[in-house]
Amino acid sequence: SSGMKRLLARLKPGSIEDLIAILALYRPGPLQSGMVEDFIRRKHGEADIEYPHHTFEPILKPTYGVIVYQEQIMRMCHEIADMSMAEALSMIKAISKKKEEVIARSKERFIRGAAKKGVEEKTAIQIYDLIMHFAGYGFNKAHASAYAFVAYRTAYLKAHFPTEFMAASISCEMGSTDKVVELMEDCASMGIEVLPPDINESGLDFTVIAEKVIRFGLGAIKHVGTGAARQVIDERAVNGPYKSLFDFCERVDTKEVTKGATEAFMKAGCFDELPGHRSQLLAVLETALKAGAKARRDREMGQTGLFGPQVAESPEERIRQNLPDIPPLSPMELAGQESEALGLYVRHDPLQEHRKALGRLTSNSSDELENLKDGTRIVVGGIIEKLSKRRLKDRGQMGIISLLDIAGRAECIMWPETLEKHLAILEEGGVMLFTGSVSHRRGTSVVADRVFPITDSTGELVESIVISVSCEETNGRIWQDLHDILSENEGPAPVFFDIKTSGLVLRCRKGNGKGAKASEQLAKRIENQTGEGSVHFQIRPPEGERKKKYRRKKHA
Repeated sequence: SSGMKRLLARLKPGSIEDLIAILALYRPGPLQSGMVEDFIRRKHGEADIEYPHHTFEPILKPTYGVIVYQEQIMRMCHEIADMSMAEALSMIKAISKKKEEVIARSKERFIRGAAKKGVEEKTAIQIYDLIMHFAGYGFNKAHASAYAFVAYRTAYLKAHFPTEFMAASISCEMGSTDKVVELMEDCASMGIEVLPPDINESGLDFTVIAEKVIRFGLGAIKHVGTGAARQVIDERAVNGPYKSLFDFCERVDTKEVTKGATEAFMKAGCFDELPGHRSQLLAVLETALKAGAKARRDREMGQTGLFGPQVAESPEERIRQNLPDIPPLSPMELAGQESEALGLYVRHDPLQEHRKALGRLTSNSSDELENLKDGTRIVVGGIIEKLSKRRLKDRGQMGIISLLDIAGRAECIMWPETLEKHLAILEEGGVMLFTGSVSHRRGTSVVADRVFPITDSTGELVESIVISVSCEETNGRIWQDLHDILSENEGPAPVFFDIKTSGLVLRCRKGNGKGAKASEQLAKRIENQTGEGSVHFQIRPPEGERKKKYRRKKHA
């Protein structure tokens, strides 16, 4: 987490003991009590290290005199009051659960045992009070140690073998699409490329094929069992790469690699590097499977042609003779198939041409919704992956929309009156903007009340236009060009300039009080002058329409 990163940067750990301690201390109690500050300052020599009693130095030295662990408290009770470890642990549990009777008995036992060791009653009481204070904060060291060693080892591997580490991490999460997407985004931020699956290169898991390059695993493709994936890989290892779809169908065992599995491989893009484009391969799949089955039967029976063995046709010739002359699939169709087979997009990004516009025209992305308060008005946007309808008793149909945006996925709910009003423009594959309110009632979703096509939304959503310009990089010619562009696109949205220089930002409103008509075309023209990412639309989510009230009927 960002908090742990900041803490580690201040701590500058130099040993495994430091890592164990910081994991034990990174909890609300120690953070709020000042224990963490004491620990860091003492480690760096900014504060004196003090011990409650001279016998505690060997116990508290690894933690700079700060009582961090339950085990330290147990040893202190043993050293001072001659308590057994079991008695000390019972005392700690009683303190943490505030069991007054047990605490009183433990205090008497502690003072009595300390007296036998020659410790004055006043000193014993002071030490016991100190233990009382820290027992609520003490963490189990054995637990923290196990986590620290795992953290240290994984951090080492991520730092020194990042590609291998990320390939292993994604492979461990292949059953969770959301985790795979999250880890693939981490790969992108680390400069690691994740390639789509390939029938001749993919292994069962995600595998490293070059420095900073990972290949998608066949085992992560939906509707493909582990047995089918292993059969494809084993056959390839024995007899070499597959040369075409027909070659593949002749060689694999169709009892394991069924028609459904082969189609899933195809939709995932596994055959995209072989001859023929995907629409052609899908069209001849049935033919290829039948030809492959016949070739295997003939081979098993030892059957040859009437006049002896014939020279086999080249894969290229067979493809040329069998593939139909049909147009390739559109990028949106390819993206849809990839999403169906993988649960995510690797090669074909359906939002590629809309990412900038969505970034400008939405107030929040899907990964921010959980942290927003219930009822917050927002604008979200993306591609409609799925539109489901559910009939409500006496109220018509409600809509449940799975929305893919630039950060992930979100759920949008539309009540019957809203769905009916906007149904004509709602279709799977469409890129839309939704205004509504955040709801955490049953999971996190957006209760939408307005829908806008992304190409026809700026007038109602954009409150103002902000253009960032750098004093050092801006000259008179650029200002004149901006004036001309804005004059040609006069409209209702006020225009502001964020003028940046020497670490300062001065916001000024465009002179003469005239605004501009916000659009993606306008933003692109301005960014040609001031640089990519310099135009920002401030979004104003419109208020939702008044909802009809429905009374729930009571049934006997």
